[in-house]
Amino acid sequence: MCLPAAALIAASTAVTAIGQGMNAMQQAATYRYQAKIADRNAQSDIEAGRMAQDNAKLEAQRRYRQGAQVEGQQVAAMAANGVDLGFGNALNLQSDTAMITADDVGQIYRQAYQDQRTSDIKVFNDRAQASASRQAAAGALVKGAFDVTSTILGGATQFAKYKSGNA
Repeated sequence: MCLPAAALIAASTAVTAIGQGMNAMQQAATYRYQAKIADRNAQSDIEAGRMAQDNAKLEAQRRYRQGAQVEGQQVAAMAANGVDLGFGNALNLQSDTAMITADDVGQIYRQAYQDQRTSDIKVFNDRAQASASRQAAAGALVKGAFDVTSTILGGATQFAKYKSGNA
């Protein structure tokens, strides 16, 4: 048996196996990085949902204050002109102003609900992506282990054939 040929088989097998192992580790690292990014995106989407709710509360308060200011101006103007505020058009005007304010606030909260829902869906998707990436990382390592093992077994088979003279 020629020693240089056996050494070439062993070296080729080792280099290929090492390359496959390194490739598997690099793929796993890439998938883990993608999982971290997806986790960060989920956290960012959670914060965006909270911010949407906080902004809606502030906007609703502003709208209530505006409505109260308009209603106060209406009452002051009607009272200054001697209009009885307890019935008729004066009472209807006050009721309409309160109703419009309530409708505006309701719309603010409906929009906040939609924003929160969109954020929740993004969080779910980001977390699913993170999970899938972590599973892909594990799969890359398992595949890499099988590839390395297959290469080593293939090299051993080739060496055995060469050693027995059947190569």
